[in-house]
Amino acid sequence: MLVAGAVVPALVMGPTVTLSAQGDDPEPVDTSMQTVPVAGISTEAATDTRNVAYNAPPAAEHSQVSAVLTESPHDEVEPDDDDLVALTKKQSTEKFSALGVTWESEQEPVEVWVRTKTAATTWSNWEYVPSSQDHAPDPGTSEAAGQARAGTDPLMVPESDGVQVRVEAKDGSAPTGMKVNLIDPKQAGQDAELDQQVVPPGNATAAATQPEIITRAQWGADESLRRQDPQYGTVRGGFVHHTASTNTYTSEQVAAQLRSIYTYHVQGRGWNDIGYNYLVDKYGRIFEGRYGGVDKAVVGAHTGGYNSQSFAMSALGDYQNGGQPTAAMVDSYAKLYAWKLGQHEVDATSSVTIYGRQFDAISGHRNAMSTSCPGDSLYAQLPKIRQAAHVLQGSSAPAPTTPPVTEAPAPPPVSKPTPKPNPTPTPTTKPSSPATVKHTLRRGSPYRDEVRLLQRKLGITADGVFGSGTEAAVKRYQRSKRLGADGIAGPNTLRAMGLYGTASTPVTKPVPPQAEADRQAQADDEAVLIGTGEAHPAPRQPLP
Repeated sequence: MLVAGAVVPALVMGPTVTLSAQGDDPEPVDTSMQTVPVAGISTEAATDTRNVAYNAPPAAEHSQVSAVLTESPHDEVEPDDDDLVALTKKQSTEKFSALGVTWESEQEPVEVWVRTKTAATTWSNWEYVPSSQDHAPDPGTSEAAGQARAGTDPLMVPESDGVQVRVEAKDGSAPTGMKVNLIDPKQAGQDAELDQQVVPPGNATAAATQPEIITRAQWGADESLRRQDPQYGTVRGGFVHHTASTNTYTSEQVAAQLRSIYTYHVQGRGWNDIGYNYLVDKYGRIFEGRYGGVDKAVVGAHTGGYNSQSFAMSALGDYQNGGQPTAAMVDSYAKLYAWKLGQHEVDATSSVTIYGRQFDAISGHRNAMSTSCPGDSLYAQLPKIRQAAHVLQGSSAPAPTTPPVTEAPAPPPVSKPTPKPNPTPTPTTKPSSPATVKHTLRRGSPYRDEVRLLQRKLGITADGVFGSGTEAAVKRYQRSKRLGADGIAGPNTLRAMGLYGTASTPVTKPVPPQAEADRQAQADDEAVLIGTGEAHPAPRQPLP
């Protein structure tokens, strides 16, 4: 159990944290990854696997919260031969204990099932491998535009030396460039010593104290795998995730799981680094995730579209299909989020604005995207985590009624050197059926009337929900017009469609920094550029 950090007076700074272990750092662990192509349907495999059972998550346990957010329930997870687009033969491989399937980024989502060989002649049942394209870098960033690939979450398996893959797609077409990535995280003697190798609490802030965090060096991260230097944003809130992997791990297996996730995110998904800022195990141990400094606003790849203004910690395990978070894990969430939010003067129980959308300062991944993450049982603990974090922040934390990251008040009146005629603005009301789109639209956009207008223009079902189907339709349109095919309907795309417009031409006037930041977050015709070493995103021109 970690020791709770003490509440300190405002503006009192403690000593700088040394991020390396006491004494010599452990040696990095040299992991390995095999890739096996996934293509075609083997008739032999179809015959051999006819009676093999499918271990699918129960449909009844799918998130009801996500169903409300998207106005549509999750599909039942069960095999359908009519949707089969790829089925491989049994293939012998080198040993591995984690895997994931990837494909070209712009392909439609698919359902993936795998079997593994854990002994000379023992093959498992079909295991469902969940996938979510929302676990990703922010659209428009250099990380997203680089070698990033779509793919499943990593699946932890017993040590295996054989694999078979089954892929289904609703549209009947197989994604191009499919591969199954098989990771051997290797075993290291240092893995059993993590309990003794922790960073002492320190770095006191205006709110809570930094909890103990096990560093990347201590869990054996090979820093040569990272692709680019870290980028920095700001923190307005934090998202809670789970890895959707096994819950039966031991204390000594955790470091190997972290190396597997790290290797898969970089070498399989093509990201710069592991996606999460922090991870926590069922024993309550907190681990440093993405490189760049545990006390910095490092931009991760965890909640696509919101990464540069948030952070995330992912719980090792599956908390959607029967797994229950331990008290130690919940306690560590409260400590980490109290400290991290306190660094940026955000009260843990406040409401915040992240890229124009309202969230609780501590939210689940499902609050931002159509996903069951972090699982129903962990999501149910968020009220307790918020309140415990608020208590840890103490009276030095800002009052939740006036959090610094909420919508800014109207600016004070200013004198203009050249008065405009008719200075009194004409009040406008939001039309029930807009003729133009005034917001950048992306997955999860709350502007349902505008999304319907976009969908009608694209010739697809106008349900007001910007999901994967709408995103794919936007990409197809963007490619037809030789625009950047990122699936986001920003000003350039909307102008090409004849949909972009505003109610009136506003008079230019100063606005508070927070309101300006929210407006800038909607200007997606440029990439969200965050310079290395900077504390905030580079400024951009506001939308007219």
